[in-house]
Amino acid sequence: MPVVFGPRIVPGYQSYLEHIVVSGETLWGIAAKYYGSGNLYHRLVAANPGTIPNPNVIHPGDLIRVPQGA
Repeated sequence: MPVVFGPRIVPGYQSYLEHIVVSGETLWGIAAKYYGSGNLYHRLVAANPGTIPNPNVIHPGDLIRVPQGA
C-alpha cells in the first residue's frame, strides 16, 4: 500500500519518518542524512507538497515527512 500525503501518492514507499527542520538545514543535507545522497532531495519535495512549495525555502520548525522503503 503506498504512502499517501495529501493529494499526492509517493509510490514505492511503505512508511515515513518525521524530521523537524533546525536552523541551517537544507533539503540537500536532509536527503543526504536519510538517503545517503543530497541528489535525492526531490523525494522530500514530492512527499511534502504543503510544507515544501518551494524547495529552496524551508524553515526551522517545519515538519518534513521522509518516505522510507519497505
